[in-house]
Amino acid sequence: MTGLRRRDVLAAVGGVGLTGAFAGSGTAALLRESESFTAGLRAGALDVRVEGGDGCVVREERVALDLTDLDPGACGDATLCGAVDGNPAWLWLRATCPTNDPVFDAVFLRVRYANGAVVETADGTVLAGTARRVFGVLADAVRLNPTGADAPVAPGDRVCLTVEWGVADIEDGVDTACTVESDALGDPVAFAFEFGALQARHASPDLSPWNAADCQSVAARCVGCRGLGKVDDIDGDLAVGTEYRVGDSGYAMLVDAVERTDDGETVAVRAFRLVEAGTGDAPVLGPPVCRVDVKGGHGGRDKRTNSASGWDGHGGRTGGTRTHEVCPPTAAPSGAFDAPTNGGEKRPGISHVTVYTCGVPPRCW
Repeated sequence: MTGLRRRDVLAAVGGVGLTGAFAGSGTAALLRESESFTAGLRAGALDVRVEGGDGCVVREERVALDLTDLDPGACGDATLCGAVDGNPAWLWLRATCPTNDPVFDAVFLRVRYANGAVVETADGTVLAGTARRVFGVLADAVRLNPTGADAPVAPGDRVCLTVEWGVADIEDGVDTACTVESDALGDPVAFAFEFGALQARHASPDLSPWNAADCQSVAARCVGCRGLGKVDDIDGDLAVGTEYRVGDSGYAMLVDAVERTDDGETVAVRAFRLVEAGTGDAPVLGPPVCRVDVKGGHGGRDKRTNSASGWDGHGGRTGGTRTHEVCPPTAAPSGAFDAPTNGGEKRPGISHVTVYTCGVPPRCW
């Protein structure tokens, strides 16, 4: 394959170390949208303190996660906390813009509150997935709401976050149009986060301490496209809004749109989301999908006898498989994912779907 090899990930990720996986704001107080972020800035009676917990070290008012000696499939977590002193305040978190370095596609992140809830934006986007996805969301900042009560952080209170990380298992992948070449890696990447706050009495809870980010648009790329699992025994019937387990991967295909025949048989999936199994009511997206293989049924079902038919009625047997590459990879692909037509150009009902993702997530995911 031409994708990233094990030593490429080690070279790109292993050198991050303490160069700054997380950056704290030190004693920063941001009271107006026009004020720029500067470590050490003080204004009025509002300070933001940053603390390092398990898995982190504090150095010169910065909190860093040690990402040395990583192997594909490795996992870990770290805790960092922000506290407000002086007055009630809205506490925010942001991150640097993701770059075009493929490491952002190889590392998975999930940010949780101390109570285990995944941090999410005001519109319900959760901070989970590849580093490219998480950092893309955090670049415009997310207001922290650990209790769910939409209340400011009281003076002296700490808001602690657990950041779970993992490196994709990238070995033995298949090539796609989006496969990353091994020589595409640059220098090691530092993943930086910052805390900021606005006094609650002076600012709307929707007002960010920072101006909107102007990140360069970089499409996700495929780091080791590999089979994740199979959605089996469909028999031409997929229901919109239903989760279908993808093998034993821990993920599910949440169907958003399908195409049916006049008889109600599903012949194409138009849109779906790959989510963590069991999160259908509040979907947590999985890794980007890079390929979908769709196998047709053996002639579908005979409506007169309600039995399976192995022949297409035109002298040929159905049941072929069609490969659909998803480029750029995404956890919410859309299109016309169908099986090959039979001898009479009739689209067969879907028998099963095999989902491929950009790197198999680590086992702990």
